[in-house]
Amino acid sequence: MNVFAFQSLTREKSRGNIQALLATPLTPGDIWLGKSLAVFIPGLVFAVVMTFLVLFFINFIFLIPYIGFVVTPWIVISNFIAVPLIYLTLNLLVHIVGLTAKPATGNVISQIFLPVMVTLMINLAVRNVPNAGSWLFTVILLGVAAVIGVIVFMIHSQLTVEKIMLSK
Repeated sequence: MNVFAFQSLTREKSRGNIQALLATPLTPGDIWLGKSLAVFIPGLVFAVVMTFLVLFFINFIFLIPYIGFVVTPWIVISNFIAVPLIYLTLNLLVHIVGLTAKPATGNVISQIFLPVMVTLMINLAVRNVPNAGSWLFTVILLGVAAVIGVIVFMIHSQLTVEKIMLSK
């Protein structure tokens, strides 16, 4: 996500494409949503296909010979709903920051998020708090998506033509 968002926003801002889009009847929110969805949808398709394949092959190779096919409803909800929600809200955040500030700032957010999220999950797992197939793990993921969503909602008022035009 960070590669697509960062490079395209940087190029479009430096070439004046964003300013040209702002001269059309599109609102800043339309531009933001369009750019976010243009990165989100292909990423979602890729993630769903890869998640399905990983779940299938892990079950087929490691679990079926010993205990049968294992997929809990919480694994499905976590992987096919909660993780994409995190990806969507993070994508919206990166694009709103990239449009209203420097695109590099949005890139920093996405670069920092992954190690922080992995560290959080490892620390919780070491303390035996979540199990990847448990409802608690799903709730934690949905909570992370909600927090990012609240941040996006709070800063989305910054998405104005003036703010976009004056950003670097």
